[in-house]
Amino acid sequence: MDAVRAVWIFLTLAILFLAQIKAENEFVIRWCVVNSAEKMKCEILKDNLKLISQQNNAFAAKVKKYELICQERKDIFDCMNNIQKNNVDLITLDPGQGFYASKYHNMRPIMAEMYNTDSDRLKFYAVAVINSVSNIDINSMQNKKVCFPGIGNGAGWIYPISTLIDKNLLKIIECNAIVKTVSAFFSSTCLPGGLSAFYNQLGNNPNKICELCDGYGDDHCTTSDPYAGYDGAFRCLERGIGDIAFVRDNTVALMLQNNTGAMSNFKLLCPFGSHMPLDQYKNCNWGKIPSHVIMASGTKTAEEIQPLKDFLILIDELFGVNGRFKNQFFLYNSNSVPMHGRMNLLFTDGTIGLEDLGKKDTDYTWIGDDFHKKLSSLNRCPLRTARWCVISLAEKTKCEDMLMALRAKNIKPDLDCILAENAIGCMKLIASGDADIVNLDAGDIYTAGK
Repeated sequence: MDAVRAVWIFLTLAILFLAQIKAENEFVIRWCVVNSAEKMKCEILKDNLKLISQQNNAFAAKVKKYELICQERKDIFDCMNNIQKNNVDLITLDPGQGFYASKYHNMRPIMAEMYNTDSDRLKFYAVAVINSVSNIDINSMQNKKVCFPGIGNGAGWIYPISTLIDKNLLKIIECNAIVKTVSAFFSSTCLPGGLSAFYNQLGNNPNKICELCDGYGDDHCTTSDPYAGYDGAFRCLERGIGDIAFVRDNTVALMLQNNTGAMSNFKLLCPFGSHMPLDQYKNCNWGKIPSHVIMASGTKTAEEIQPLKDFLILIDELFGVNGRFKNQFFLYNSNSVPMHGRMNLLFTDGTIGLEDLGKKDTDYTWIGDDFHKKLSSLNRCPLRTARWCVISLAEKTKCEDMLMALRAKNIKPDLDCILAENAIGCMKLIASGDADIVNLDAGDIYTAGK
């Protein structure tokens, strides 16, 4: 009996011990990072959380509820795939990239970065930066070398390229080939992510878009390239690799904060044909952009999302602008990562806080109408609708299935399926201008030619 009793006591203590461990790490937070610098900052955050959990203060119990795991992936697109598969939980994305994450990977924004305390606290400006001695203006950008932060980026791709299209400076002559069109317009570029399958579904993006990039091996021309991101695009310009860099309003100031005298070496290129000093970005910009967002899987329930939000609020309270431990580790600055020289790790440098998006947790309600108009400009197609003539109900069903598949991938032009009685009927519809395409066998082709 004593032996049985001892076993029961041992098992009870073991269960209590395991329960205590589980209670201390009630929630696991898996953060997706895309390069070694971001991984290091994430690990430094993890170490600082561990230090606080071991102290005797009011925050220790809160911190013990969470275990942070930093998971490195190849690039942001790999992170999107893994969030969709529920292998990781969080990533911070530019609103343009966030739109695609939401549309194609069923992700949702849960918190937004805040940049000031006024009514535009959740906005920033897209700017184009050139050397102060340069005479490039919006009408002479063609055949210049351009440094982009990344394809799909709101400030560094969607707004500037859509502006050039809307001003009829960049002419769309081919459907589903915006990267190809941009490559033909500029002499060379660094467009990180431009060759990824995500943005190169037809495989027709030219290698030329990566000529200015600086990465080696698998990092070359990806979102992990040294010239990727706002800081990378400016570094590309600063080193004389490119003539123009599309960045955000505070990029140059943050990059040159230890060498403010060098700021006079650069100026803004305005979309209305002039130049202005760097501090005039509110009067010389390419658009006002919704702030970056922290995103999670759209399949998670409200009960599963809340701990993620609570964790974000907690680390802001600990290490944010007004954080109790900000002198130990500052969340919104990447200088804590030695030797890497990268910025905007985990969060955008210059962020002052986070705001819960509440009901604005879908891509459309978050980015708004103006952003969608800019996206529509990039998807412009010379041919609005392709009318495919079919001659049976089975063919019409297959045509409509193809229509839905193309629409889901946002491939233009829109397809319309028109039913005729026979091949001759389709020929007549095409001859009268009421249809555009038909499949014909060899005999019908001879008839159509006549």
